[in-house]
Amino acid sequence: MGASRESPGAMAAFVALAAALTIGLGGWLAALGLTAPPPGRAPTPAPSAGLPAPLRGSIGRPVDVAGLRVTVLSSGSVSRQAFPAAPPGQARLLAVRVRFENTGGGQVPVSPSDFAVTDSAGRVFQGTPLGGTDDLPERQLGAGQSVVGRVGFVLAAGAGGLVLHYESEVGNQSMVVPLS
Repeated sequence: MGASRESPGAMAAFVALAAALTIGLGGWLAALGLTAPPPGRAPTPAPSAGLPAPLRGSIGRPVDVAGLRVTVLSSGSVSRQAFPAAPPGQARLLAVRVRFENTGGGQVPVSPSDFAVTDSAGRVFQGTPLGGTDDLPERQLGAGQSVVGRVGFVLAAGAGGLVLHYESEVGNQSMVVPLS
């Protein structure tokens, strides 16, 4: 068996085709953002739509958040007897009393799970029902309706610098209220 011989014209056509495919593929990869930046240059991040900054509130002051007027009425410790679901240990129990008023035109969901508390150490404590008759119910508020209820939080012992966070289920608005 002898070595096959390619004609110089066929080899040139093959090289040209390979180069065109490589350049074309590189163009597609660059268009899709799948190529690395040149050495020594950081990649340019894609523009971020970003979320709006949370609205700032305070205890007793209503804040309009995505069709709801939200008022944090009070905040305070809860006894273990008043919170049947309290875990054992040194955890601190906190109740936040809130009022929601639907100022928009349609149905708006409200829920204790829309709330969280953070502390100065960066820990996050999720809202939970306390197990009482005055808990904030999970429900839909119709236009013009309002509801008042408590949201519970099981905090780590020693948690301080507390901030309440509310995240609306409608739109992308949120609110923060310093509690201590």
